[in-house]
Amino acid sequence: MINDNEKRKYYNFKFYDTLITKRKNRRRSLIHMSLNKFLLLQTKKAEFPYGQELNESIKSDLP
Repeated sequence: MINDNEKRKYYNFKFYDTLITKRKNRRRSLIHMSLNKFLLLQTKKAEFPYGQELNESIKSDLP
């Protein structure tokens, strides 16, 4: 039989664990959001002729 103290330790640990994972996920989603914004900006730049030239040069550099 597990006494109350042990049980409490376990539940606190579980709670802490979920908190940490939530925090990690939030950070990951924030990174993804910023990445998406960056990509959006890149595509907007590509709409202008200078951006198009840049894209062409980048494509020609790729093997």
